Amino acid sequence: MKHLFPVALVSIYFISCQQVIEIDLNEASPYLVVEANITNQTGPYHVKLTQSVNFDDYNIFPTVDNATVIISDSFGNTDTLTHLDSGRYQTNIIQGIENSTYYLSIFTPSDTVTASCYMPQKVIFDSISYNLINWFGNTRYIMTPHFTDPPDPGNFYRFILYKKGKKRNAFYVFNDVGINGLPNTRSFLAGGSINTGDTIEIEMQCIEKRIYDYYFSLNQTAGNLLLQSATPSNPVTNLEGHRVLGYFNACTSQKITVILQ
Repeated sequence: MKHLFPVALVSIYFISCQQVIEIDLNEASPYLVVEANITNQTGPYHVKLTQSVNFDDYNIFPTVDNATVIISDSFGNTDTLTHLDSGRYQTNIIQGIENSTYYLSIFTPSDTVTASCYMPQKVIFDSISYNLINWFGNTRYIMTPHFTDPPDPGNFYRFILYKKGKKRNAFYVFNDVGINGLPNTRSFLAGGSINTGDTIEIEMQCIEKRIYDYYFSLNQTAGNLLLQSATPSNPVTNLEGHRVLGYFNACTSQKITVILQ
């Protein structure tokens, strides 16, 4: 049977062109699923560990609570994370700094997982504007984040939308193809249940290319699952290990809040 992993996902929007990277999905024992994030904001940061379940099983994902999780950085700092509950682990001393590389090590009784991720330079998130459009008979908000892409090519961005402090189940990912060195003009659809008077928070992340690739391939997996494809594939990952899914994301983070009029 096929394996699924826990992702809060309804829809994913991509503004760019990129080749889909397909990974074969083995039909065997569960995978370790890693969700690990570190930002340039003051910690602590968190790592979530669960296990995948079979395609025909209910979406109840067992947590992994007996792991040793370590994050280190290019400055020589090492942080052994504290286990909280339900597969969650929290940093104690490590701090995210732009233009630095971070390293993740996870040790469980059956798996050893490693990863590295470079935190790019922050690109200033200037403002957000929006418009109302008719979307297949429904009124929807189109959001446009305003920032100026740096002159050097190879920048990647992720945007996350929050309503009343709760993360929306959608991801928006840009690259700088077509806007390299220019002010951004790309927009994304805010989705349903966003109404006039709502307080919306937009988070802009500057991410490494491998994280962009992860979310791009996650889009392909989600599309297959929503279409009930018999052969969903794993998203690509920057994690190294025998049977592992997920990501380790070191990114910059900025947020802007707007009240929709």
